[in-house]
Amino acid sequence: MGTVVVDPFYEALPAHLGLSFQELLALKHPSNWLEFERGSLSQTELLSNFFAAESGRKLEDPAAMVAAYTDAFEFIAGMEALLSELVQQGHRLWVLSNYPTWYQIARQKLKLDRFFAKYVVSCDIGWRKPAPQAFQAVLESADCLAGQCLFIDDRQVNIEAAQQLGFQTILFHNAADLRARLHSIKGNYSA
Repeated sequence: MGTVVVDPFYEALPAHLGLSFQELLALKHPSNWLEFERGSLSQTELLSNFFAAESGRKLEDPAAMVAAYTDAFEFIAGMEALLSELVQQGHRLWVLSNYPTWYQIARQKLKLDRFFAKYVVSCDIGWRKPAPQAFQAVLESADCLAGQCLFIDDRQVNIEAAQQLGFQTILFHNAADLRARLHSIKGNYSA
């Protein structure tokens, strides 16, 4: 999410709950969000146990929280234009994301299918980056070798895992930096 779409987990969700991000991290259940992202916990289970038991908190309005979260989906500045250019130039784009089923809402809201050939998402495959199985799932789906792929991610741990498997990589900072990096790397990404 953090390379194409603004991830509401960091700002919109804490703001909706009236918490800082650090307070949210301290109060939320320690593993439910990760299990939700892996597809091993349903939305109902997540929402009923969103906060850690010892926090003494419960979600007052789970539906409002989901709405606030998913309403916040928007493109990272500059990414919609960059994706359009890459697709026009004939590049095949794939999503490999650690995300719950809510990615489908972002996909529909932002019309992501105009850019991406396929989505390989942790909630569907049961693995989260940086696990090698997550990367293997995208390679199988794309029917290609790691060395033929350019992996772009906003987390260094995921970049390092991809590099160990033979992917070309770019650590994402923002759209302008990515555009410049694409200009400079071998493979002639011209956007």
